Amino acid sequence: MTDKKATSVGVMPRSRRQRSLSVAPPAEAREGTERLFLVFFRKRRDAQRASEELIAHGYRVRFNEPDRQTPDWWLAVRGRTERDEPVIDETWRHWAREVGGEYGGSEARDDETHGQHKRYLDELRRKALDGDGGGAQASAWIYASFANGLGGGNPAGVVLSATPLADDEAQAIAAILSVTTTGFVTAPTAGERSVAVRFFTPAQEIDACGHVTIAIATALVEHGIWHWGDEVTVRARGVEFALSLRDGEVAMQQRLRILEPAAIAWAGVEAILGLLKRHASLPLAVAGTGLRHLIVPLADVVQLALLKLDASRIATLAAAAGVDTIGVWAELAPGRVRLRDLCASIGALEEPASGTTSGALALYLRAHGWLTADALVVEQGIEMGRPSRIDVTLATADTVIVRGRARKLLAGTLMPWSDDERS
Repeated sequence: MTDKKATSVGVMPRSRRQRSLSVAPPAEAREGTERLFLVFFRKRRDAQRASEELIAHGYRVRFNEPDRQTPDWWLAVRGRTERDEPVIDETWRHWAREVGGEYGGSEARDDETHGQHKRYLDELRRKALDGDGGGAQASAWIYASFANGLGGGNPAGVVLSATPLADDEAQAIAAILSVTTTGFVTAPTAGERSVAVRFFTPAQEIDACGHVTIAIATALVEHGIWHWGDEVTVRARGVEFALSLRDGEVAMQQRLRILEPAAIAWAGVEAILGLLKRHASLPLAVAGTGLRHLIVPLADVVQLALLKLDASRIATLAAAAGVDTIGVWAELAPGRVRLRDLCASIGALEEPASGTTSGALALYLRAHGWLTADALVVEQGIEMGRPSRIDVTLATADTVIVRGRARKLLAGTLMPWSDDERS
């Protein structure tokens, strides 16, 4: 925790909020005391602009959303400055001095008004520094990706930290959050349009995850790091996804990495999933754009409701086929399919929306001549009561664009484990 005597706090009052900032020279080029400043804005876009400018000048910025106590967007800004050096403009500097200059120092007034204001600052300062004592500070969110109505979509965990988390800590957090998959991101530097992401189910780390990638991009936009209109890249373990961020929607480019005949016969599928009517012409195959998926074509959607779901047996089938998930699908109409994605070998028994499985399925269908149009609509989660929709566009023979939106359901701050708890 930063020492109070080494921390200066400033707040721009409502009557003096401004839309433009005049920022001091880059923080890394100066000597001085590490200081914390709090700045408030009525509008998100003003806070985002301020955040970008401050980050570009070397300050560390945490973007905070309104809550019951603080009905404004606000930034917690940290950096080294000389005592009387303003971080922002003279109006803001004047207010910082009025509050008391050095935090809790001799300049602070003891009247009742200042006492109330100081208690308010204490609470905000606690929020701004929350998580600094003994571990990496991290924000956590849960999003619903690809939802098609209330209660739909696949829950995605997103954890944003200032420094990378240890493997065991990330795995423990994913297990506690207990959503299908959680993505862990180290906050990018100013202007960086590429981030490295690690994906963990409650059981293990995996190479890629489509619905969490959509959620991560949305979270970084809402956190003021990326913006709608950006072209960005998410780097996962062994694969990269180029993303286009447009008006609340994320377009994820996926390239075909594997398409080959399945190493398991239809009898092996029926032994696990039950007696099912298979598609008249399409074969079992393994396809993937990040993960490996066993593509199982059925004759009609009625068959999808007949699947026998046993987690251990499905994990055995996946192991025998050498895949991560089993994508069982049937046609609804030309250019429209329904999918069930069985994921017991890597985590959840079944997932209600799957971005990489949908991308792999579209490429499989194009390769086998079933999909002649340039678009595919994938319905998923129907049998689970979690209706979802994934839109896929065929860009080239080996490239698809998977589009979707993510809605934030929960936001919070992760509290780090102490050394005693880790032992």
